[in-house]
Amino acid sequence: MPGLLRFLPRLRWLLAAAVLILAGCQRAAEEAPVTGGDSPTASARLLIDDLRVADLVAFWKHGLPPADFAALVERYKQDVAARTTSDAAREDYRQFMRSLTKPDAEAELARRLRVQAIRIDSRYGDQLPVLIAIGSGVFSRIVATDLALRPPQQQGLRDALAPLTAWAQRAPWLDRQRTDQAAAVAVDTARALQLHTLDQLQALDFPTAMVKASQVWSGLKQVLALYGFSLDATLASAKVTLLSRSGPLAHVQIRYLVQGQPQQIVLKMRQVDGRWYPDALPPIARMIRPPEWNHWWEPTVPRAGAILPHRDAHASPVQ
Repeated sequence: MPGLLRFLPRLRWLLAAAVLILAGCQRAAEEAPVTGGDSPTASARLLIDDLRVADLVAFWKHGLPPADFAALVERYKQDVAARTTSDAAREDYRQFMRSLTKPDAEAELARRLRVQAIRIDSRYGDQLPVLIAIGSGVFSRIVATDLALRPPQQQGLRDALAPLTAWAQRAPWLDRQRTDQAAAVAVDTARALQLHTLDQLQALDFPTAMVKASQVWSGLKQVLALYGFSLDATLASAKVTLLSRSGPLAHVQIRYLVQGQPQQIVLKMRQVDGRWYPDALPPIARMIRPPEWNHWWEPTVPRAGAILPHRDAHASPVQ
């Protein structure tokens, strides 16, 4: 079970953003990112288009007021400067990236994934859907806690995750052909990153790190599509409607399809210096930190009793 949960803390900020912001539009590829949107609905549409074209640099520039974006960039810079890197970490990272970029990396990774799939099947068998359901519940609790969601918002998050959980329970995770294709995507993505050493990774500033993260996001979308879930189809199905607007505050409703099932969320939008931004993103942005370089290969395993850590009583809930 820990093996199914240990990557959640590292991924939850990006997954939370994808769950909370679901709308779609088309944008010219040559258009330079500008901060915010000129209306509440335009702001939401810009963000989801950024996710569709795998442009996380534009996503954060569109989604955060200039002061918040500047604070995110500076905080990331300071966090990177405060990190220390051991020789052991450098060597572990070098070996890991070499395993994904060497000439025979695709065949070797496919072999390892097939072995792992057989091991999972023999160990868990028919219990895998149950374990996925448990993992989904744990994930929703982690996100709700980190974002200080109120009870109605927690229910909305569970509703949004329900069709994803249902898909994950039915997905052919142990299919050999898909495993081989996923290995090819992983290797192609790792090679495209051109980050062969930990020093190269650690030297990235926030915008450049988001360029690299965009490549990983694109690879993730490809892998999910292999197993029957198209994020692009979900995002393309979204329809945005303005529900209310009063002064600098507005609410937009976003309707979309997940595996053919209709879903909807409501986002609170705020006007800052004439541009509109979702209230949900600044708390998520404050969660972004560079990895602990010396322990990046050891994802945190949620401990019993640590799923709901203490929160500041004055933390603002996401709306």
